[in-house]
Amino acid sequence: MKPLSLTSQMERTIGGRFAYCLPRFTDDAQPPSRLKFGDEAILRDPHVKTLQFVHVPGKFKYYLPLIDVSIASHRIGFAPGAFTARRQGRSVRGGFFIDTGTVYTRFITGGPYERIMEAFKEYFKPFKLRKAHSKATDFLKLCYKIPREGFTAFPSMTLHFNEGNDLVVQPPNVVVQTENKFCIAVGSLSGGERSWSISAA
Repeated sequence: MKPLSLTSQMERTIGGRFAYCLPRFTDDAQPPSRLKFGDEAILRDPHVKTLQFVHVPGKFKYYLPLIDVSIASHRIGFAPGAFTARRQGRSVRGGFFIDTGTVYTRFITGGPYERIMEAFKEYFKPFKLRKAHSKATDFLKLCYKIPREGFTAFPSMTLHFNEGNDLVVQPPNVVVQTENKFCIAVGSLSGGERSWSISAA
């Protein structure tokens, strides 16, 4: 992080370690989030998976070693290094990082975003759902109308990281429902942007 960030200023005290646990943004009860430092930030649950951040010189973000993406049971199969940050002159292109300031996970257009959206479309095709558009979710481009009889067969989205670490995003965090519609909660970044980001919410 940048030198003036809280974690940088507390570096010596907390040993560079903190845990920031956030509730789902759709939780009606709005439970408190938790921020712990130092030894208190060590998660001792045996089911907790960990991975190392990717250090990108000159960049102050928490980059992650993303390898591939799956929609339900379908693994898309991105080429090795598709999400790797690369330096081009004075700038850095690509990369995948945690962004605590955004609600939705976003992917760059011109390849990654389109392939992921196409995988969602293929998943929903057998259900013969009607496409929809909602001004309330204009940022989200893939929406469907919910049939009168209802619909609950929403897919999960799995982010595959290195060393076999998978983050399974459960259906309640994959779709956003508004009135009689639902939208895929994945946004896009223009091809000129430099990175992909994962929501921490």
